[in-house]
Amino acid sequence: MGLFCLLAIGCEHDTAQLTGIARDVRDTRTRVFALDGTEECPEGLVRVASGTDTDRDGQLDETEIDSAQTFCITDASGVSLPGSSVIRVVAEPFGANCPNGGQHVLVGRDDGAGGVTANDGVLDGDEIQQTLYVCNGTAGTAPFASLTTLTSEAAGPACPTAGQRLQVGLDNGDGDGVARDGVLQNGEVDTSRYLCNGAIGTNGRDGTDGTIVRGTRVQSETEPVGDNCAEGGIRLLIGIDDGSGGGTANDQFLEDEEIETIVYVCHGDTGPEGPPGAGDTGPTGPRGPTGTTGITGSTGPAGPTGPTGSTGPTGPTGPEACVVIVSCGSSPCGQISDGCGGVLNCGCPDAGN
Repeated sequence: MGLFCLLAIGCEHDTAQLTGIARDVRDTRTRVFALDGTEECPEGLVRVASGTDTDRDGQLDETEIDSAQTFCITDASGVSLPGSSVIRVVAEPFGANCPNGGQHVLVGRDDGAGGVTANDGVLDGDEIQQTLYVCNGTAGTAPFASLTTLTSEAAGPACPTAGQRLQVGLDNGDGDGVARDGVLQNGEVDTSRYLCNGAIGTNGRDGTDGTIVRGTRVQSETEPVGDNCAEGGIRLLIGIDDGSGGGTANDQFLEDEEIETIVYVCHGDTGPEGPPGAGDTGPTGPRGPTGTTGITGSTGPAGPTGPTGSTGPTGPTGPEACVVIVSCGSSPCGQISDGCGGVLNCGCPDAGN
């Protein structure tokens, strides 16, 4: 195992950057080991390992380590440093040291160098003897989709009695094609398979025509996410529409007993999520139009009767009423008005009163 001095002679601080980092920014992990001293490094060793947390359990296991460096803890002259060895790991933001971010490993002795507090368990100021940057790799891109095409194949060398040609490939733009356009172009084809019709039977000895072998048929169905395709895909059912197993022959549909081969064309794995964009959030959009008025609710119950209002003003005086005189009383004989436009005969026997 190769050893590296923690401090380069003649340099106040030594900065290193580890390479060979993980494929997925989200799964990059760093693990720092404090190792026992050796004859060459009696004060101890520091091992800084990095890799991809492939099982995503938050820990970098030994089998997940992609690269590692081991450092000998000494000062610039090779003399062991006093104080306890301290290793500090902090997040390193996106920047000049790590374009995609990463981790900043600080190594030194908690010896109070530069006037700070010694043996306080914190690595400060001149106590830092070396800094290491463990940088994330470039974010991966989404995988290319698997595409298939199924075209008729005329009778020829590939299929003497004609048939169909199945082509499979990734939509990756190979051969001057256009990547991710949803079309499988010639340069993107990785595999071709010919699904040929059976040969026409010969005439029997009695001179009757031979039977025609039913043509090969291919049916495609969507394959959900599961054991056959972890990310889903297409299931191709291949067989001869000959009515095998009690099915209906030549009905343009492959029944279960007529299926001879099943081919799974699966989508690629989902790529890792890219880093957030650097741009600011755009302004709030305009307010949408007011929605239509809802239906009118039912009429509520009648409220209680209000208090009696004040008496209104007196109306105009009506016409004067007439008083009918129905008795002559002490009136002399003669006619008197009854007060209502009529006359009354009083004291005159000939008047009929």
